[in-house]
Amino acid sequence: MQREDVKNVQKKAALWRGMLALVITFGLMAGLLSGRSMTASAANADPAIGETVKIERVDAEWYVIGISSETVTLFAKKSFADKSFNDKNGARAYQDSTIKTFVEGLVSPGQPLARIKNALATVHVKEPDVSGAVPYLLSVQEANKVSEEMRKDSDSSWWLRSSAFLGAAFMREDGKIDVSGNGVALTRGVRPALQLKKSAVKYVPETKTFSLLMGHQHHFTYTVNGHTITAKCDPGCPVSYDTQPAVLTLRTENGTYNGHAYTGAVINATDWTAAGLTLPVIEYAGRGSTAYAASRTAPTDAGTYTAGITVNPGVSAKAAFTINPKEVFIHYATPRNREYAKGDKTIAISAVEFRDRDGNPVSLKRGKNADYTVTGEMNTDTADPDKVVQVAVTLLNSQQEGDCDGEEPRQLCDLCDGQ
Repeated sequence: MQREDVKNVQKKAALWRGMLALVITFGLMAGLLSGRSMTASAANADPAIGETVKIERVDAEWYVIGISSETVTLFAKKSFADKSFNDKNGARAYQDSTIKTFVEGLVSPGQPLARIKNALATVHVKEPDVSGAVPYLLSVQEANKVSEEMRKDSDSSWWLRSSAFLGAAFMREDGKIDVSGNGVALTRGVRPALQLKKSAVKYVPETKTFSLLMGHQHHFTYTVNGHTITAKCDPGCPVSYDTQPAVLTLRTENGTYNGHAYTGAVINATDWTAAGLTLPVIEYAGRGSTAYAASRTAPTDAGTYTAGITVNPGVSAKAAFTINPKEVFIHYATPRNREYAKGDKTIAISAVEFRDRDGNPVSLKRGKNADYTVTGEMNTDTADPDKVVQVAVTLLNSQQEGDCDGEEPRQLCDLCDGQ
């Protein structure tokens, strides 16, 4: 081979090596890009068929029974209620049944599936036909495609939407289909199916939950009615806070002094935190003649008070309550021995034991920051071994008056034997 031919061959070989290197480089890049794409896809992966999942804002578990590029079909793991197939006119057709009204009504305001109404896909299922963005019962054909394990329900049998010779078909507790059916007036469980739009939800594998993609910023308007605050979103809210507002109710009950902070005020909340709203803290204040500056610390002493919650400037609800004084009775008093002094009937009381109306001990303080003062008087000034002593206890800061043997109000009196 001539020298020029050798050079040409070497140039071509170098060129092919260069092209091969480019092909390998692009192949690696494509592989990396492909791997990156697969990783992203795995992060947003669908649940597996048969997997148990939840839906945000719905208190129920579901089996996954179908997946397409646009929807996920779910089937309730447990019954929502026990219902007759048709308790109106005995018709066997699903389209004319009261159970169809019940199932599709599960997305109505106040019902279990109302919060996900706008996330439901429009279904078109056959025999018998169902169309619309509604939950529905499975047919015999659809139930046959679901595993027997998923069909089992130890709590009850449940209706299918297919009519049968004896009325309507149903699923037995053991997961077997009864195609002969039974009377439509009988009650059985209701396990609806539904389809979610993938564009309206995001599956979170860690919690096995479909979260709602709202693309919506809530704007709440607050109203106060007595002890209740309502937060209502603007019309068109995708999770129905426009028709089913979030609600807070402040409840109080009267109490009796027990030496501990009052615990009778509670907040009952419906969908408040689910709507992204923050629960307020209860604030207390004295009412009427009770002096108690506004504070988040609950009062202890007997008196009349107000509990209040504020969710926005100018938006507050209040509820009144009373801490009643605790009734106490002298259970036993211990006089001190003393020497005779002519005409002197006074005697010191070393200890007083108190009980409440139920006989339980009550602890009251003497001395500094005392709860009471006590005096004693003997029936005579003579030096006898056994004396009758009248004991008078005055409760300090008491809000309850009493009378005993002509003594001044706010005193507890007792007679005891002592020396």
